Amino acid sequence: MDFYPVFVSIKGKKCIVLGGGDVGQRKALSLLEAGAEVTVISPVLTPVLESLKAEGKIHHIARCYEDGDLMEAFIVIDATDDIGLSKTVSKSFGGLLNIAGGGGTFIVPSSFHCGGLTFAMSTEGVSPALAKTIKEELQDLYGGDFAAYLDFLKEFRLKVLTSVSDIAVRHELLRVAGGKDAVKKVRTGAIEELKEELSLHLKGILSHENHE
Repeated sequence: MDFYPVFVSIKGKKCIVLGGGDVGQRKALSLLEAGAEVTVISPVLTPVLESLKAEGKIHHIARCYEDGDLMEAFIVIDATDDIGLSKTVSKSFGGLLNIAGGGGTFIVPSSFHCGGLTFAMSTEGVSPALAKTIKEELQDLYGGDFAAYLDFLKEFRLKVLTSVSDIAVRHELLRVAGGKDAVKKVRTGAIEELKEELSLHLKGILSHENHE
């Protein structure tokens, strides 16, 4: 494995996109979605990027890259398809660098979100098409009901951790809530039944502990 898989928080971080074309637009939008402070360096922008600029959602430096542009950047994405520029940036920037045509210090996996559930697939650049196919299959398996179930689990887990005193019982209850049977029920549309079962189970445990 040539890459270390990790989810990185970029909220409020300075991220720079080199290139204002379609690829740069896609990269800028994904960075904005994650809460980054985005600057696009390019003589021209797509209409979408122009709109984002007008709305104050991105910063724009209307020229080609120059030395010193990447100071204090947390992430840099080269979306220019300019081999010479890519080599220059690779030498001058020692941080997190993604080169859209391949290279840099990190790659962006094929991913999707379903509420609090996030899947990321990578073939380490060998076959983006295969990563996309796997992503689409997983999207079919883990649909919208899992987002709703995760919302329930967030509150349920907090209740378990704060109210169940027996650590072993606590761990078992959370294991069941995230186990194969639970996944099967969510997938078959029995989410309300599952939520009721878990809530009643927790209620029974608390009642037992209170009477000991």
